[in-house]
Amino acid sequence: ACEPTLAHCVMAELNRQNLLHGWVQQNHDGLPQKAGYRQEEINEIHGSWFDPSSPVVKYSGCLRGDLFEDMETQAQTSDLVLVLGTSLTGLNADQCVTETARRSTQGSALGSVIISPQKTAQDGKAALRIFAKADDVMLALAKEFGFGPRAIGRSRGVRRSADLFPKENR
Repeated sequence: ACEPTLAHCVMAELNRQNLLHGWVQQNHDGLPQKAGYRQEEINEIHGSWFDPSSPVVKYSGCLRGDLFEDMETQAQTSDLVLVLGTSLTGLNADQCVTETARRSTQGSALGSVIISPQKTAQDGKAALRIFAKADDVMLALAKEFGFGPRAIGRSRGVRRSADLFPKENR
């Protein structure tokens, strides 16, 4: 099974410290939760392999209404959006970037930060664009904040997928 990256672990630490308040997760892998990110602050917009109450949505399928509404609310109210691990190729979740960027031009948000080694269609809208690997940027951020070993996934407490959901729920 996949394990959380350093970026997942640093984002989970930012969440534990109440510096990061929401995560729109387009993957189904449960890696944010394995890293320790609070489940109640994750919107698994395309479903989850590990949560029977949120089945994976096929590409041609319909998103769950409550998750879509939550994602729209995050897009309309977030002060700052961090974008890691997506190419921003036109899926519904892109609105979190575009809407926050739009509001930043009106002075009602800080905007979007895109961290990726590859170009995206939204690069020109970002308040900050960093062409680098997410793990490298998040390690530098963890050092800047003085985060300890837990934040970079080098201590006990990083959970495995088997720990996330009891067998009876899988």
